[in-house]
Amino acid sequence: MKIRTLLVSSVAGLVLLAGCGQDFCVLGLGPCTAPRQPHSDNPTTTDPLKFSSPPAYVYTSERVTFAVTGGNKPYRFSIATGAGLIHQTTGEFLAPTIAGPVGVRVTDAAGKTRDYAIMVEERPPG
Repeated sequence: MKIRTLLVSSVAGLVLLAGCGQDFCVLGLGPCTAPRQPHSDNPTTTDPLKFSSPPAYVYTSERVTFAVTGGNKPYRFSIATGAGLIHQTTGEFLAPTIAGPVGVRVTDAAGKTRDYAIMVEERPPG
């Protein structure tokens, strides 16, 4: 753990501060009481997690890639209800061979989830 020190001058003299990460405390006045802030190379966002322009339906055995915005990357995709296959990180979905509703779920790095229902329809003849 890397400890940083900082000298602060004031009217009364010098105050020595020491810190680990985001916390700085006055030395000699007891333990740090400030909450620790976790460091992340992946900044958080306050934008809600949502699917970007998803299709309302797909045909059986058709491929479509789901995209999301907001939340905290990386995202993880899964099938919440129904059938089909989905790539966990890219969001590429392969519809099942049987028509019916499918629930696609995305989970962000913070554990927030968003579900999207898509209808799988029989491909028209021709």
